[in-house]
Amino acid sequence: MLYAIIAVNIALSVLSSIRDPAYKAVFGEIVRKEQIGRVNSLLESCKQTIKVAGPVLAMVIAKFVGSKMALLLDGLTLPAHFTIKISSCYKSCLP
Repeated sequence: MLYAIIAVNIALSVLSSIRDPAYKAVFGEIVRKEQIGRVNSLLESCKQTIKVAGPVLAMVIAKFVGSKMALLLDGLTLPAHFTIKISSCYKSCLP
């Protein structure tokens, strides 16, 4: 199990290193140059807030519904998150 967690963490790190620069590059094309600093700072603020709030929220959910149910809830919401992400990417690519 430990090796699976390590492998997933490595895969997520590699994907993140590819995704993050591409994600920020898109904003260079759709945001006016004088607003790039503001947009980047807002994106980073949101990203850091989510990194802190996510584990706290997970702990609160696990406390109220139990760790097994929290993991089940996480597993059930992952496909929904993936579907929403793919559909938003698909819609943004359409002319």
